[in-house]
Amino acid sequence: MKLITTDDQVRHNIPNVLVTVEGEATLLEKLTPFIEQAETWLATNFTSSELLQAIAAEQGTPLKELCTRIVITEAFRAAIPSLDVILTPNGFGIVNNSTVVPASRDRVERLILSLESARDELLISLLRLLPAHQEWLTTEQAAYFSSTMFPNISMCREIGIRDHLWQEYQAFVPQLQNIERVLAETYFSEAQMQVFRQECMLWNPSTQPIMRSVIITIRQLILMVLMKHELHVQQYYDVVNIIREHPDVFPAWHSSPVAELYTPPVFKNKKSSSAYWF
Repeated sequence: MKLITTDDQVRHNIPNVLVTVEGEATLLEKLTPFIEQAETWLATNFTSSELLQAIAAEQGTPLKELCTRIVITEAFRAAIPSLDVILTPNGFGIVNNSTVVPASRDRVERLILSLESARDELLISLLRLLPAHQEWLTTEQAAYFSSTMFPNISMCREIGIRDHLWQEYQAFVPQLQNIERVLAETYFSEAQMQVFRQECMLWNPSTQPIMRSVIITIRQLILMVLMKHELHVQQYYDVVNIIREHPDVFPAWHSSPVAELYTPPVFKNKKSSSAYWF
């Protein structure tokens, strides 16, 4: 395990856990396989193995603390269904004694959902911090999140989704990619959309206001398409007109083939033409 090495780390992040008595396995020992699985899950989907290893070597940084909390929360969430089940010589049984009664199925399910929500909230914070690390920007994980103008699972909340944010986000990414591809081919060009995605990923405070305004508008249009709302083509043209009027802010669009679609041919009056105007 890279991030979690002591039982105290686990207990610090999981409230209302009884003290381990002598001879009983510690909470860390019980959760070890789930922690290892959660670290692999975090590295595979978010940080990359190399970066997670580097984060684990840090001392008390906000990023390490965040990753540690994510791993423990995800490990505990995954472990809950088996924590109160034991294997006896006669088969499986439920842990019980005279003072502690097993929680109802509804309570356990609510706990699992609350842990998933807490984990997703931590992931939102993680995805806001990771772009500040240059080494992360070159990973395949960064490529996944920067493949659309919505590099954070928080986008689900913008369309009214409150639960299962990571799960829902993964389902939306292919749809967002298709919508953005069509918009690029028809209105904004792939080169300019790449610039927009980079801006969305970094969200630099120094971004020009006109750029920020256009990005916000396009994001709103994309979400409306995603939710199958009816849009008028003029809504796209209004954005294109802003881009046309600011070549210094949107040079990628002005040098793209798409720009030619919005540049009418210039009429030249020639004597050789079939119609010549004096």
